[in-house]
Amino acid sequence: MSAATPSTASKPLKLTSTSQTLPHGHLDYVLDMAFDYYGRRFATASGDRSVRVWDLNADGLWTSSSLGSSGGGGNSNNNTNEWQAHRGPVHSVSWAHPEFGQLLATAGADHAV
Repeated sequence: MSAATPSTASKPLKLTSTSQTLPHGHLDYVLDMAFDYYGRRFATASGDRSVRVWDLNADGLWTSSSLGSSGGGGNSNNNTNEWQAHRGPVHSVSWAHPEFGQLLATAGADHAV
């Protein structure tokens, strides 16, 4: 007698009615991502030692360049929402509760937080 499998086991899970493919721009795998408390921003952590922040714009699309000059970075594509966070891969990223502002914590392979 074979074990029963759920009827959705072979079907892809569709979370929303629309989706957007993001050219993440990282030079290595994205290892973690986290949404902020309100779900209007998310951050990605990568094996390329960088963190990138994405914002939901008025059209409902995710963009990564609306922080202005406050985010660090300074690379050639003017993406100020990306910066090198660690000396090794960034394994984890997490947003603080909004009472602390837009605070983002990361943990990397270099044992730094």
